[in-house]
Amino acid sequence: MPIVIEDELWLETIERVGHTPQKLVGMVYARHPQDQPAPKPEEFATFGTVARVHHAMRDGGRIQFIAEGVERFRIAHWVRTERPFVVQAEYPRATQEAGKEVRAYALAIINKIKELLPLNPLYKENLRAFLERYTPDDPGPLADFAAAMTSADGEQLQEVLETVPLLRRMEKVLMLIQHELEVAGLQTRGHLVKVGVA
Repeated sequence: MPIVIEDELWLETIERVGHTPQKLVGMVYARHPQDQPAPKPEEFATFGTVARVHHAMRDGGRIQFIAEGVERFRIAHWVRTERPFVVQAEYPRATQEAGKEVRAYALAIINKIKELLPLNPLYKENLRAFLERYTPDDPGPLADFAAAMTSADGEQLQEVLETVPLLRRMEKVLMLIQHELEVAGLQTRGHLVKVGVA
C-alpha cells in the first residue's frame, strides 16, 4: 500500500532502511492526538508489520513509498525510545491449523470477496488481484490481505493483526468483509433508489 509520511519526523529512519539490503522497516499503529507532531513509544501498539520499502522518494516535505507487508511482529523491548526508534522484535507464529474448518473459512472469505466485486468498483482491481493470488491453501496471508482491503478503521485492523491464532483471525476477517458487503449493498440500493426517483 502507498504510504506518505513527514520527512522532518521520519527521514532518518527511511535513510537507515535504504542503506540495508533488505530495506525492511517496522510499521506500528499509534494511538496519539493528531495535534502532536509524532507519537511517543507508549502510544504505539505492541504488534506491528514488518514492511519492505519500495520506491521511496521525497516531495514537498514528505516521503512517499510503497510498503509491502512481510510478516507481523511484536515489540518485545524498546532499544531506542527517540527517533529513529529501534525495538527488539519477536515474530509470533500461528500454529499450523489444518483441516476442514480452516478450509471452510478460507473458502467463505474468498466467496465474500467475490460478492464484493460487482458492488464496489473502487476495489475491483485489488479484489481481482486478491482472487488470483490467494487460495484456501494459504489461509493466513489470505485472511490478512482480505482484512487490509476492507474499509475497517485502524483499531479494527489492529485487532486482526494482534490475533495470532488463525481460526480466530479468520472469524474476525469474515465479520469485517460481511460488514463491507452490507455497507456496499446499502450504498448500491441507495444509488438505485436515487436514480429511480430522478
